[in-house]
Amino acid sequence: MPITEDITHTFKHSWEDISLASWKKYPSENRPDVLSVDLIDRHFDPETGILTSTRLVIMQDKLPRFLQSVFGANKCICVEYSTVDPIAKTMTLRSQNISYQNVVKIEESCVYTVNSENPGWTDLKQEAIVHAYPFGVANSIEKFLANKFVTNAPIGRQIMENTVLRVEEDNILRKTCSMLMKETRDCAANFEKRFDTFKENLTLKVKETENELSEFYNDCKRASSEWTKERMNEVEQFLDEKFDTLFINVPSMENILQKQ
Repeated sequence: MPITEDITHTFKHSWEDISLASWKKYPSENRPDVLSVDLIDRHFDPETGILTSTRLVIMQDKLPRFLQSVFGANKCICVEYSTVDPIAKTMTLRSQNISYQNVVKIEESCVYTVNSENPGWTDLKQEAIVHAYPFGVANSIEKFLANKFVTNAPIGRQIMENTVLRVEEDNILRKTCSMLMKETRDCAANFEKRFDTFKENLTLKVKETENELSEFYNDCKRASSEWTKERMNEVEQFLDEKFDTLFINVPSMENILQKQ
């Protein structure tokens, strides 16, 4: 008769973090028996937002001697079907072995939902159904695999806790980087704005200076055109006299000494 095991647990983490961490749990050094987890199919419904996927899980574990002759090679291949509903905030994982199906059938399910009392927490309900077929050892196989499920459950929860911490750290780092990038963009935009203002002011100042120089040039041009020839001669004579006084008719050093 099949053996059923049920386990419940509440994670003190949000459903969003738990659902994201579930994709990053493996590989883990805490579960070396899980050799690989590979995504083989995925579908996203844009209307409902529901994501469905299929993963292939390969496991290898030590078996007791009395089961080695039954299973032979100790590698087991399982298929996991998952459904993630972000609207209802429900994630369901269902897995079943595809190897040794003539010996045993193992069905496992994990359902993650938002805690009814605290929306920041997540409830997990696990269930495993083990049904073995070999006559005489079926009960022993079922008990062994059911106990294995119960033993691995807290290890899996601890792996989830560790993974959630990494996810939260990644989120903090991502938010910090996003904030720094925003501040950098804001600073660059502010500098660009200030530079544009400076450029506009400088252009205006240059234009004003050009106008002042142009007006000064025109004033000089008008003034020079208004001078008569007699006025030009008077100015020239005045400058010549001043030049002679300053540079030509200068007393010699000998005369200056004699006067002393």
